[in-house]
Amino acid sequence: MRPASPRRRQLVLGSLAALLGAGAVPPLHATVARQAGARLIDVAGRQRMLTQRIVKTYCQLGLGVLPEASAQQRDEALRQFDLQLALLKAQAPDARTRRALERVHSLWGPFRHAADAPASADGARALTALSEPLLEATHDVVLALQDSAGGARAMLVNLAGRQRMLSQRLAKLYMLSVWGLQPADQAQQTQAATQEFAATLATLRSAAENTPTLATELEEVEKQWAWFTLALQQDAETAYALVVADASESILQSMDLVTALYAGLDAR
Repeated sequence: MRPASPRRRQLVLGSLAALLGAGAVPPLHATVARQAGARLIDVAGRQRMLTQRIVKTYCQLGLGVLPEASAQQRDEALRQFDLQLALLKAQAPDARTRRALERVHSLWGPFRHAADAPASADGARALTALSEPLLEATHDVVLALQDSAGGARAMLVNLAGRQRMLSQRLAKLYMLSVWGLQPADQAQQTQAATQEFAATLATLRSAAENTPTLATELEEVEKQWAWFTLALQQDAETAYALVVADASESILQSMDLVTALYAGLDAR
């Protein structure tokens, strides 16, 4: 799996640092509020992605797929969720967001406990069941923040950020299938996520707000998406799981960069 690019790390860490540095200082005017709001949406959207990534890496551990890297990714995802949940609770702009975060907090404890246990088939089933309400709860936080921030940029950050989640969800579903633990509606879930990713990618590529850099990055995502979907169509076997794991990492990193770029646009 390719390492995170320095540019991506700089954008992601810069987004978190800007929010942490803001503390409880109120925004000076509407533009600053929108800028902070877009970055909060990026962070909240990453929480949404982590609900799926943690299950994916748990399954990879159970399958013996890149075990060392998978363990590191799972542990980092758990730490990141903890950090970002605390950040979001400290920066929540309104009562609706705070209520949504309380729901996430209540669901996170049992999910985290299950995810941190040694990987097993029974554990994977339990973790998968716990991940769905947590995914819904984290999505509610994103929607609350998007409504609070308003504007086209907030919507674009949400859409781009959701692509990260879909990449991990599709890989998670594939890993569950390799393990023989696929849900009864596996085909429907995979089809829905695939169709949503493709439709959203088309929407993002046509966005009037795109800079030349964003256009280039989204073109790269289009190429990665073609490779990822091809990998997902292969038989659910451990050998192909390596390909799916690698492809899902590449597209996640690219969409993380795209999301950060949207969050960094001048307020509109």
